[in-house]
Amino acid sequence: MYNTQVQKGEDKMEVTEFTNYKFKKMEKFHLDPKITSTECQMYFLPTKEKWENKLKLFKRFYITAGESFSNKLFTLNELIDNREEFNIDNLVFPDEIIAIGGEVCGYMMPYIESENLALILHNPSVESSVKIDLLRQVGKILKSVSNINANLKQFYLADVNENNFVVDRDNVVHAVDLDSCKIGNNLPFPSRYIHSIGNKPNLLTNKYKKNNQGVYIPDNNTEMACYNIMVLNTIASGRVDRLSIDEYYYYLEYLKAIGYDYEVIDYFSSVYSADLAKNPAEILDFIPEITPRSSLKVYEWSRRGVRSWQDISISDNMNK
Repeated sequence: MYNTQVQKGEDKMEVTEFTNYKFKKMEKFHLDPKITSTECQMYFLPTKEKWENKLKLFKRFYITAGESFSNKLFTLNELIDNREEFNIDNLVFPDEIIAIGGEVCGYMMPYIESENLALILHNPSVESSVKIDLLRQVGKILKSVSNINANLKQFYLADVNENNFVVDRDNVVHAVDLDSCKIGNNLPFPSRYIHSIGNKPNLLTNKYKKNNQGVYIPDNNTEMACYNIMVLNTIASGRVDRLSIDEYYYYLEYLKAIGYDYEVIDYFSSVYSADLAKNPAEILDFIPEITPRSSLKVYEWSRRGVRSWQDISISDNMNK
């Protein structure tokens, strides 16, 4: 292993290089089958820092050429250069850009023994209070990120969704996969929820903005909209971002009928309203215990057999 530099535009990037022999000895890091990645394979990478043995993760991209990969490298270099200045413990920054056999192909980052947040939020056996606490931590991370934008260079997580957060052994949430973030002058990367939300027919044209390549431009509005969808997906045990706008509002009316506070619904409504999307961390304490009653499956079942949501609110069948 040795360090070198590669030219990137007018700047130089520090790159750590491994031989093909060392790479072939690396053990693969296997994601849970429910959490898939189409852009990379990850490996365990034992390292030594100041005579201390540490375990890192090496994220190797499948595609290592073209404009998109060049944008990845620029993003990674910006993250590495600014990680100390940003100073947010719950963001898992890249440590070094990695090359194998002379080819830049990925990066190294800290390894955290953890479970993916998506698996916890969608596990029916996990208590509602635990899920709410984890979602609140996500809100705190996003608030810290907004403080960066107020004081330093532009920075957004961009692809805010459950899969891009992990929970360690102490139930602390960390944001991972920062290589898809918006930082400085890099080009924006596709974001799961904002793409699904923003492409709805009849959505207000200025609600979420795209660049010339048709990719949504991250800002505080997109971050909060995606966070609202994360919370609502947890309540619904499904993908509310896939609902049409009309069906989305029908579902919110249903939540009102089963006891959700109007203020809570107002936050969720902000995803598709003319107002800026609101931070739902402020109202998480007002969310009732998450039960199958609020799930999309129960909602869809009820939609087939009632004339109004008032019929549901006085029915005991929904509690069974």
